[in-house]
Amino acid sequence: MTNKHHHLHDIVVLGVGRVLQALIMVGTVRVMTEVLPASELGRYYLFLAVYTFFGLVFINPVGQYINRKTNYWDKTGQLHQRLYDYSYFVLLVSGVSSLVLFGATTMGITTALSGWVFLVVMPLFVFFNTWANTLLPLLNMLLFRKTFVALTVLMAMSILVVPYLSTRADPTAANWLLGMSVGYGMMAFVGLAFFTRLRKLSRPWQRNPLHYEMRLWWRFGSFVVPLALATVFMWFQASGFRIMIESFFSLEYLAYLGVGLTLATQMGSALEGLVSQFYHPLYYRAIEGVGQAERAAALEDAAFMVAPVYTIFFFSVAAFADEFFRVLVASEFQSAYNFLIIGMVFEYFRMMTNLYANASHSEMKTLRLVFPYVLGAFVAVFAVIFGWVIGDHYYITPVIWAAGMLVTFGATFISAKNLLGVSLPTIPIIRGFIWSVPILVASWLLDDRISSIYGVLGVLFVLGVYGLFAVFLCTRVGINARNHSSA
Repeated sequence: MTNKHHHLHDIVVLGVGRVLQALIMVGTVRVMTEVLPASELGRYYLFLAVYTFFGLVFINPVGQYINRKTNYWDKTGQLHQRLYDYSYFVLLVSGVSSLVLFGATTMGITTALSGWVFLVVMPLFVFFNTWANTLLPLLNMLLFRKTFVALTVLMAMSILVVPYLSTRADPTAANWLLGMSVGYGMMAFVGLAFFTRLRKLSRPWQRNPLHYEMRLWWRFGSFVVPLALATVFMWFQASGFRIMIESFFSLEYLAYLGVGLTLATQMGSALEGLVSQFYHPLYYRAIEGVGQAERAAALEDAAFMVAPVYTIFFFSVAAFADEFFRVLVASEFQSAYNFLIIGMVFEYFRMMTNLYANASHSEMKTLRLVFPYVLGAFVAVFAVIFGWVIGDHYYITPVIWAAGMLVTFGATFISAKNLLGVSLPTIPIIRGFIWSVPILVASWLLDDRISSIYGVLGVLFVLGVYGLFAVFLCTRVGINARNHSSA
């Protein structure tokens, strides 16, 4: 099989998997908004905001380092040992998460999460979520595409079915989250079983995780510590500001805001996940052991292909946000569809920011990521306080918050340009907008003219088919143009 056909096969496999996960995600959002009352839904989003702190600040930087080194460790037979060492860290973070939550509730910061149930659920959620989302993507990094897709679809089903069953008798956020923890735990064990089967242990284990030389610890720390610092501000910008929302405004407002923003996050993450599942294994292989010029070319190639895809996706969801809400969300929250549009603005620039953050990752200069997220976190704080001061926070606060991600993107792109000399993919972005014009026109023509749920589903189906067709053509034109310019 040629590389071209092999890549097409991978895209089809990963694409089918992402479509199935997206459909299950639709069911999850719908079921959750039907089952949980507004106050419990607000409590659920508050829990996720606290959890995301540990996920982004502690787990994510180490996970990025694992991604950067996976192929090298696999070639040198160190992968099992490094994962074993990682288990100590995950166990430590899981234990600390419960202590931090206890301290936060004691100080009155997250009083809605007080009670022993959340103190038990938090470490379980951190531990099993981390391992499930480490082992399964690791299979994709090692190019076991079909196994990865099958297991991720099964995981999506698990964190829908188990939480639903756990809330049948008592529909609370704690029971839903406990069910999610059990679902993640099941898939963590399944992922471990497949990994050990597909990658046999090739060298003896060294049980002491402190056996590495100081230079290795220094290399690890110089990558992870600045990234952890950056993700503190990233966390606050993306999720932590919701704690301020609950404190300054109300749990009910957080529920309505959280539905729209979380739906945008899930949609953005679904697309970004598909892109990264195909692109990251190839990208990290392309930048391993090559010069700066080759690393810059790899990033520019990625931006040239990905930018129009993100642009078409943004306009598609924003144009039909009302229709998406009718299908995905319970009737109680239908009025919050404007928060989905605002969330999509944030998600567009977040995905573009992550794309150009790869420059800092590839050059192992993650300290450069701190300043952009400091700016974004500052804007998020300003958004909440400004809305509170003027007494009109309902839309003004999230709009200013979303604009903060544009500031973060601008600073990240400037940093990437200084590091690798990359340029903004202006033509691909314009191409994506042009292909989005029919979507915007259709949204204007069909505004308030579709009343039945079947009509909405039909429109969304046509939108999806057209969107995929536009993405395919944009990508094909981009590849031809890129190949012609490099010839």
